[in-house]
Amino acid sequence: MPTPEVLHFSDAGELARQLARDVAAGLAAAIARRGEARLVVSGGKSPIPFFEALRATEPDWAKVRITLADERWVPTDSPDSNERLVREHLLQGPAAASTFIGLKQSAPSAAKGIAAAWHAALDTGMEADELILGMGEDGHTASLFPNMPDIDDAMNPKRWCGLVPAKAPVPPTERISLNLSALLSARSIRLQIPGRPKRALLERMLAAPNAVRWPVSAVLSLARSPVIVYTSD
Repeated sequence: MPTPEVLHFSDAGELARQLARDVAAGLAAAIARRGEARLVVSGGKSPIPFFEALRATEPDWAKVRITLADERWVPTDSPDSNERLVREHLLQGPAAASTFIGLKQSAPSAAKGIAAAWHAALDTGMEADELILGMGEDGHTASLFPNMPDIDDAMNPKRWCGLVPAKAPVPPTERISLNLSALLSARSIRLQIPGRPKRALLERMLAAPNAVRWPVSAVLSLARSPVIVYTSD
């Protein structure tokens, strides 16, 4: 399994700009190989500077298909919606020419909407050429949280690729997430981990991997494709 490469930057802005350049280069390379590229991104607040830097880059956006690694089960116009975040901060300017496929469906619950959401996600194709993940201070990634219901099943690398219902420890609690198998299927995985507290946790995970305690540790230790971690002070 490849050893993760860790890149450190002086601040979150520099991190976001370099991450955007690297992702754009990866998308352009995929387009050159196959005529299209697949990008899977995460939500939350940390990706905003990265999204705004990426949208100004110039792969052939019309040949890029984008979806999410996870979604909160809220209306897509909610401030908590990852789809809304992507539309407002990434799908602007040149990047508006890309195809975005959201995960939120009309079903009343995440559990009931899983099949339709996965069918929609498959429209981007699998595997992702570029998968961009973050990490919470509890070691979660996407919406795979330590100790959530059915976490062992979601974190089983031998399980078929797919989406799973997820429960976050903070509102909005109801979510859906790619499972570990789907995350590991990506051709390139990049983790955005800004800030000293998260960096300290990363160092602990690299020294002593523990997928039960920190789900992101499983991505770092089990990845079959190159993993690059971007950190900052």
